[in-house]
Amino acid sequence: MIKESPIVFKNLPPEIKNRLKKLNGSKRKFVKDVYKDELLLYWKAARGVGLVIYGELKFQKGFDGDQFFPVSNNMLEEKYGISRQSKYRAIKKLSKAGLIEYRIDAGKNYQCRLLTK
Repeated sequence: MIKESPIVFKNLPPEIKNRLKKLNGSKRKFVKDVYKDELLLYWKAARGVGLVIYGELKFQKGFDGDQFFPVSNNMLEEKYGISRQSKYRAIKKLSKAGLIEYRIDAGKNYQCRLLTK
């Protein structure tokens, strides 16, 4: 039997720890093919917001394959307390680091796609 083991990050700011605690209480317990090295790349590029965007995109990619997915302002605000400005900054940092690709459709949310596994 496979035992579930949580990912532990050291020296995280308190606000990120609180967001991760919210995630642990959700019904979504598993994201397919999450790799520690990828997590560190996203953390280095855009800190906690980068990790959240990575997690959401990876979750959607597990269901629908490799394509562009919307990153909703409302979802990030309600679930994680992340403002739209922080989202936009993080997406641009992740894109500059070569971790995601994004496109902008007028009047809609950014559409993002992971460039990692």
